[in-house]
Amino acid sequence: MENTQVLPDYPRGITFEQVWAALMEDREQQRESARQLEEFRIRFEKEKEEAQREREESRIRYEKEREEFRINSEKEKEEAQREREESRIRYEKEREEFRINSEKEREEAQRQREESRIRYEREREEARINSEKEKEEAQREREESRIRYEREREEARINSEKEKEEARIKYEKDREEARINSEKDREEARIKSDKDREEAQRQREETSQQIKDMNKRFGDYSNRLGEITEYMVAPKLCDKFNELGFNFSQSNRNTKITDFKNNLFFELDVSLENGEKVILLEIKTNLTEKNIYYHIERLKKMRIYSDLRGDKRVFLGAVAGVVIPDDIRKLALNLGFFVVEPSGETFNITAPHGKPSEW
Repeated sequence: MENTQVLPDYPRGITFEQVWAALMEDREQQRESARQLEEFRIRFEKEKEEAQREREESRIRYEKEREEFRINSEKEKEEAQREREESRIRYEKEREEFRINSEKEREEAQRQREESRIRYEREREEARINSEKEKEEAQREREESRIRYEREREEARINSEKEKEEARIKYEKDREEARINSEKDREEARIKSDKDREEAQRQREETSQQIKDMNKRFGDYSNRLGEITEYMVAPKLCDKFNELGFNFSQSNRNTKITDFKNNLFFELDVSLENGEKVILLEIKTNLTEKNIYYHIERLKKMRIYSDLRGDKRVFLGAVAGVVIPDDIRKLALNLGFFVVEPSGETFNITAPHGKPSEW
């Protein structure tokens, strides 16, 4: 039992010939690996000898180039020494020539200075004489200007008084006509609104094209439509703006500013007021870029007019229109205006991008 050798537990079904063939194949692979390793060693030795040979050739070439460089350096040093000597001689020659030329130029400059002094004295005397003449002429012109100014100021005062009186009479007349027209237009707008209520939805969808056609056919009808819009929008403006956080308690329509003394004349469609802020609303049938920039000028004039009267409230701008193209709406919002647009039987207010502009 002690001499019994335990054989590996090979998979069943494998014959001795198959095992022997596998052992022979493994032995052949070991021989091939040994042969490849020997070839690699021989190739490595050849490459090592080749590298040693190249290093020796590089050393010899370096020694040769270093010697050539030393010889060339010596030649260049001698050449530089010769050029420095030539430069020194040339410099001494040029310095002497420069000294001689400088002496000549100094004498010429002295002569020119003397001539300039004499000429300056002569011109100064001529200038003094001319200055006296010009001073007398200026005194005479100032006296004539003063007399002419006094005369023109008196004429301007008389004309101003006359124009103020004519403007006052015209203003009273225009205001009365505007009141009569306003009452008439308000009644016409109420009658027309009652008749057209059933067609309102269809008309809103076609508003832009209809207004263009109406402007061509009826001329100033678009202005009247703007007034109708004003009468429809104005009564609810305070409530709508108060929903945005304001506290307006007063609404004014069709306000005319006439200041002859400071030359300020403009009209306000609608203004909303409280103790701190005022919103000026411009209403147009078809809002345009020109309307927006003109409203900015109106706000500037209102700022000047209020400052002259001690009114320090902040002024904000708003525009409204039956038709507002997208680019005009975007322009107004970017300039800090509130935009008022119709929506069904009421209207919407769009706040400007960022902080509203203030005047």
